[in-house]
Amino acid sequence: MRVGMGEAPGADGAVDPTSTSSTAVAATDVAATSTSLVAPGVSAELVFTPPRASTAFRGLLVRPATDQRTTAIVLVHGGGATGGSRADCASWSDWYRDHGYLTFSIDYRLVDPAIDHGIYPIPEQNTKAAVQYLRMHADELGIDRIVVQGHSAGARLGGILATTADLPAFSGREVWPDVSDRIDGLIGFYGYYDGIQYEPVAYYGGSGVAPSTAVSTRRAARSTGPVYLLHGDADSIVGVSRSQDFAAALEAAGADVVLEIVPGADHGYDGYAGPALTPIGLETADRLMTWLTDEV
Repeated sequence: MRVGMGEAPGADGAVDPTSTSSTAVAATDVAATSTSLVAPGVSAELVFTPPRASTAFRGLLVRPATDQRTTAIVLVHGGGATGGSRADCASWSDWYRDHGYLTFSIDYRLVDPAIDHGIYPIPEQNTKAAVQYLRMHADELGIDRIVVQGHSAGARLGGILATTADLPAFSGREVWPDVSDRIDGLIGFYGYYDGIQYEPVAYYGGSGVAPSTAVSTRRAARSTGPVYLLHGDADSIVGVSRSQDFAAALEAAGADVVLEIVPGADHGYDGYAGPALTPIGLETADRLMTWLTDEV
């Protein structure tokens, strides 16, 4: 395991007004079954869930205008499984677009503690369906590898995807039949990977105990690609030990893993859900681009 120490964010946590992110182009509505090309430089809102899914979920696919790389990034938002939206990943989508990466920022099933009693594994299946959707359109989109980047609860989902590739337990109406959901790498920001949920009964049902498929730390040997984990050591929402434990499990399983601990950084230190990446977020992005180029 390679352990890196990032620089601490500024004391005021301000975003960088000089970010290279540019204004996003307008989105168009394209059905998941469409064969229309999403052209370079175009942003498109796509339904990525299969027609038989209980709920149709959309993602925002953004293609760079020129020099597109062949690795696509699926951006998965956080929110403790109860909130958040794909819009929270806009600053990362902008940065990746400006550096040649196609991104797909997705929504997925959230839990409502007032009415739900066991929605697992629908959010996981929704995320897998997004990966499958990109695989189905890989030639059309000019991609050959898919990396999931998740933040907080989105990193939890990413950890499950990284360790449950093509597992029959996740088959059903929410995913595409006969399409691999395997991912080629995972980037996890301040995630939790031990099956813990903030609304466990509403999420898992019954006693709220996580099934084995939701505990990524115990399934590290099934990891399908390199993993880059990032966490601030002053995180007030998700303790840094959550990423440390997953990294240790991956290392013990012989997986390629990098753990970056950022001193003094709290949850969302990179500029997540903000208008642009923070200064430390921009520095992190440069390191991630090197990792994507060298490892994925």
